[in-house]
Amino acid sequence: MKKHAAASRKPVRGKSIAGVRRNKDLDFDLDLLHPPQDEDDDDDLGIENLIEELLLANPDGPDDMPDPATMSLVTAALDGLRVAANGGDPDARRTLATIRSAIDRAARRRDIHPIILVMLGRLLAGANIEIGDALPAALESWTARGLFQAPGEPSYRAVVKPALASGFDNPFDLFEELRALTAIFPIAYSTGFAELLGAEAKPLARHASLGFLLHPDERLALAAARGLAAAEAKGLMDRDCRRRIKIVRQWVAPARRAALEAALPPSPSIPARAAVEIAQAWGSVCDGSGASLVSAMIRRGGRYAVALVMSKPSGIADCAVLDRLSAEEARDVGGATSAPTVKISLPGFARLVALGLGRNLETGAPPPFGLLQALEAVGLDAIVPEAATPAEIIEKALAEFPDRDEAGALGLAHERVLQQSYVESWFEAGEDVESVLGKASSIEEGAKALLEGYLDGRRSFWARQCALSALTLKDSSPPLDQTWADLALVGRDILRDSPSSEIPLMRQIAEKSAEAFYLRP
Repeated sequence: MKKHAAASRKPVRGKSIAGVRRNKDLDFDLDLLHPPQDEDDDDDLGIENLIEELLLANPDGPDDMPDPATMSLVTAALDGLRVAANGGDPDARRTLATIRSAIDRAARRRDIHPIILVMLGRLLAGANIEIGDALPAALESWTARGLFQAPGEPSYRAVVKPALASGFDNPFDLFEELRALTAIFPIAYSTGFAELLGAEAKPLARHASLGFLLHPDERLALAAARGLAAAEAKGLMDRDCRRRIKIVRQWVAPARRAALEAALPPSPSIPARAAVEIAQAWGSVCDGSGASLVSAMIRRGGRYAVALVMSKPSGIADCAVLDRLSAEEARDVGGATSAPTVKISLPGFARLVALGLGRNLETGAPPPFGLLQALEAVGLDAIVPEAATPAEIIEKALAEFPDRDEAGALGLAHERVLQQSYVESWFEAGEDVESVLGKASSIEEGAKALLEGYLDGRRSFWARQCALSALTLKDSSPPLDQTWADLALVGRDILRDSPSSEIPLMRQIAEKSAEAFYLRP
């Protein structure tokens, strides 16, 4: 398919199964599923038009497939939409909803070519956008009609084996590719993929299967565990794989941990790895969405790597390791975030990660497999989750602060916190907030409505914002004594029984939320 030429093609509705079976082995270029990004690409037609082209595509051969430039546009646009929507952009949310609606309608009508189905699933999963039910149901309909061979070894050879031969050189990147590629497949297929991957003779594939131990769907985690147990029975398990299994098992809920231990009994003590040289670590305060970042700069010979770990209200949510950087590049990457960032100690880095992992356990959302890569780079891969409430974090931080119970100190803390530039970005957004503000006729009325109802249910969230930001600033070098203590005192006050309208920070959050809603373009 030539770029932007798919709209001239007819839907796939009348295509015969015999014609589809020519593609049963997914014999197309995997680069199209995960194309390199081109910074010069210009999405001149808009993401909605690009998605429409994909929905109408009816490829009969390699020349009819969407070209890498088009796929790169779609990949970049979806990723940007997801980031903007998560940040509270209502236009991005509406665009995503329009795209999802168009995809779901076409999928329910079975109007999407099966190869395009797989590509769309890969694109959505790769951008961390929920796939939904319609696409998997459409693909399941095709599999029932003979598109793929039965779940198990034949379909594994057709779908997963080509990815294993695609040049990946580390298990973390390989897992992300396989996670996205297989996300759309019916569960009988995806569990088979995970189990067979765990039993692979190649260490790279076997290590990539560990990512499925942290998959949100427990069925995939247990399938990967069965595959790894089979590898153990065959004598294929290496020491590093055992070490990694032992680590990730600590990061999952007790029920899953018990099931994994039954399939993969704990290994004896494994020697620690070689120490790494940490040049610097950074931590950020929380932004308005609840996200914060810790990073570390690691010296590797004459070059540097940077490990980045992002936490959100659900826990550790995203991680990356950037390698082969100059010292200047590493400092730019590690210390540059949209929220204020300070230098912190390595124990401070570890504590913030442990608290993030504690939230993962509380919310039932396992951390990403990339966390293991980031912590291995830093030499802290054995971090144990720490479950702590905002009140517990604050009380521990304030334990030795002399003015912790002085009314005057609290009043000054409220005044000083409002003067911090980063709290300007602390506001509420999203459909629930819009439903409250949409009934008001002014910023003042909207702010009052939020204070009288919605924000009382968000006090724990904002107290956690204060607690984690205070913890980061307390560990800063040099320490920002008054700033961290102010945040901790305000966070403790938010958790008390006084009305939200009596707490200056909560009043400001309500006003900023209403302003963002009423003054948006």
